[in-house]
Amino acid sequence: MATDASFREPAGRVRILPIPYLGQLAGIFMPEPGVIGVADTGSPCSRASALAHELTHVRRLGLGADSPMVRPPQSTAEDCVAFMLIEEAEAFIAQAEVARRLGCVAETEPALRAFAERIAGRTHDESVRLFLDT
Repeated sequence: MATDASFREPAGRVRILPIPYLGQLAGIFMPEPGVIGVADTGSPCSRASALAHELTHVRRLGLGADSPMVRPPQSTAEDCVAFMLIEEAEAFIAQAEVARRLGCVAETEPALRAFAERIAGRTHDESVRLFLDT
């Protein structure tokens, strides 16, 4: 997806766009241009859960060039991997929870469905550990 001036929005704004479904990629967040892409296929419920995943990134990382996702404070490759694993854990937990609350876990991708089943009834901290142990 291009990140040229056509995608730029005023500070604090985000643009939500449909994207083609690319294998297991149901969504994408790009903080620098302020773009969230959500796959244009699947049920409305599964798209809503994918949007919850991407909005978790917005909530945790913010928008713009100073976003931790764009300029992670990590100094080593291991730090960067740890940062991204925690970030994805939080986003997948949010996605699974929204799918569960909307009653559409069965409509989500097999990997998310399996994860949602593994974390059902678990605390948030237990869910993070289960994600990291996979």
